[in-house]
Formats: sequence, structure tokens, C-alpha cells
Amino acid sequence: MEEAGLVHLVLLLMETPGVGAKGLGVVLRRASVLRASAEEVLRAPPAVLERDFGLRRSQADRFALVAKERRCAIAETVRWLGRNGVAVVTLADASYPERLLQRMEEPPPALFLYGDAMLLHAKLFAVANSNGTPEEILRKCDRAAEEASMAGLVLVTGHNRLEYQRPALAVRRKGAPVCTVLDRGLVHGFGGDLTRPLFAAARIWSCVFDVRKELAITPFALHDHGLGANNRKRDELIFALADVVVAGMLRKGGRMEHLCERASTLGVPVHRLAEASIPNPFGNDTERP
Repeated sequence: MEEAGLVHLVLLLMETPGVGAKGLGVVLRRASVLRASAEEVLRAPPAVLERDFGLRRSQADRFALVAKERRCAIAETVRWLGRNGVAVVTLADASYPERLLQRMEEPPPALFLYGDAMLLHAKLFAVANSNGTPEEILRKCDRAAEEASMAGLVLVTGHNRLEYQRPALAVRRKGAPVCTVLDRGLVHGFGGDLTRPLFAAARIWSCVFDVRKELAITPFALHDHGLGANNRKRDELIFALADVVVAGMLRKGGRMEHLCERASTLGVPVHRLAEASIPNPFGNDTERP
């Protein structure tokens, strides 16, 4: 499908109540199989949307209404995305991150990418810490993140947990790049201003979001707010993208422990920090869990 038309279709489907990520994925896959253009999907009557593109009739009726009422507004949004260098990649695109296809049971059908998308071709690492991690361990993780970035790896992290912010600050202090996965849409994540840093502490190192050394990634609609369920999807994306995980404090039975165990099962190296020293995650003072 042509790029502008595809983005238009994705945005309208995301705005349709009741469609959700699953419905979006079904429509995109069906359209790819049928070699249907985005315009053909947009112009299809509800009966065809149900028969050929996998929407339930109630979803098809709502989508047809949204497409009619919101098409002009969405066209302006598509232009805004283009002006700001925001890319939308779908499961049907060759540029969709292969890691997500291999490591996630349900990879997001569409991703918004803002910044240097080439960072996704680098070897990525994540830092895992449960909420409430002590300062001593956070400092060790900071040092581990610095060592990893100096070795050429790129950090993938989140923006609204201290345990995610700390390694981001550590590597940006060294001038290294960062990929940040959001738990909300781009507009809400950046407070409506794509030039500003994603969190207040980041202003210590830069007063703007540096599109040359940073990449923001989100599977959520542009205006989506952060929700509890979104946090889980954000975490899944971070660890599915990571080729290496550095683990600090993992609460027994907690979310971070589960994600590290899953990463290890998928063949991703998970390095636990030695308690007595500040380690290089690629040296002899690390251990596999």
C-alpha cells in the first residue's frame, strides 16, 4: 500500500471505537494478502469490510462512520507526521523490527517512530530493575549502562519510571544514543511538543529531544494516555527489542523477573550484576541467572 494512504488507514482504524490492536492487525494482514490498497479499504462498504477485511459488522459500521467524518482531519494529521519526521511502520513493512516478530506472541500491528530509526539496526540492551531499587544498585546499573554504550550497544528503555530513566541519563551523559519506548501516544508523551525532552531530568543534558541520537517508539494512538495495561505492553516491547539485558534488583515473582526469565528462554543473554563490584556487563564479573 502507498505510504500516505497506509498511514491514513492506520490512524482511522486506531480512532475507531472497538477495533483495537487486534482488529487493526487483522485488517492490515487481510489487505496485504488481497493486495488491496489503503484507498480500497477506506472506500469499502461495511459489508465488504466484514467479508474481506475481518472486521465484525459493528466494527465495520463504526469504521465507515469514522472514515467519513474524520478523513479531512486525519489528512492534516498525516501531513503533521510528515513535517515532523514521524514514521509509521506496520507488520506488512520490510522495515518492521524483526526482533518483535520473533520474540512477541502478538507484536503490535503498527509502530510510530520518531527520531533516528537506524538505531533499531544496532545491538540493543535493556536494564531491568524492579520499582524501589536501592540507590547503590541504581549506581551500579548506571555504570553498567555506560560500559555497554561505550562498547557500541544502544540502550532501549522507558521514560516514566525512575528505574528506566536512570540508565538513559547515564548514557546520554556520555553522548550515547537512546531508544525510548512510550506507554502512551506521541502527542501525549511529548506534551504536544515533539522538541522537548521526554522527562524533566533529561533537561540536565539537553533542552531538546535530539532526533540525531534518540528514537521514541510507541504502538499507541497519537493521543492515547498512559494506562496500567500500556505499561505492560511497553515493558514487553523493551525486552523484545533488547539483544542483551543487564539485571539489577529483580523482585521475586515480579514483572521484571518474569521479563528477564522470558528473555533468557528466548536466548537473550541476561547478566546479573555482581553484588560486590560495579561490573562491565560483558566481562568476567557477570553471571547468567
